[in-house]
Amino acid sequence: MLTYLQYEQAKKAEVSPIIGNYERNANTPSIEVLIKLAKVFNVSVDYIIGEGELAVLDKDLLKRIEDIEKLDEATKQHLFFLILTTLYGTIRLRKLLINEKARLNRALLL
Repeated sequence: MLTYLQYEQAKKAEVSPIIGNYERNANTPSIEVLIKLAKVFNVSVDYIIGEGELAVLDKDLLKRIEDIEKLDEATKQHLFFLILTTLYGTIRLRKLLINEKARLNRALLL
């Protein structure tokens, strides 16, 4: 179901009268309508139809990925190092919190 804001944006794409039919799978949009909707909602056509390798990514995230791909190799490696370090730290912190919670539970049972 579209929110009011989404409905207003669909009106801008000149597809608002039929948007409900698409939601109920009573009608299938044309390629032209899919392109208009993708532009209005700032997503790819793949994202709208839920198909393709990049279907789960919005245009902002795709742009970020493209920007990373344009970086020189040394900068990319540094960026990936920072990402992995952050992920590792998050996982490590989570494990510490789980262990601490288990320790407190054991202490409460004694």
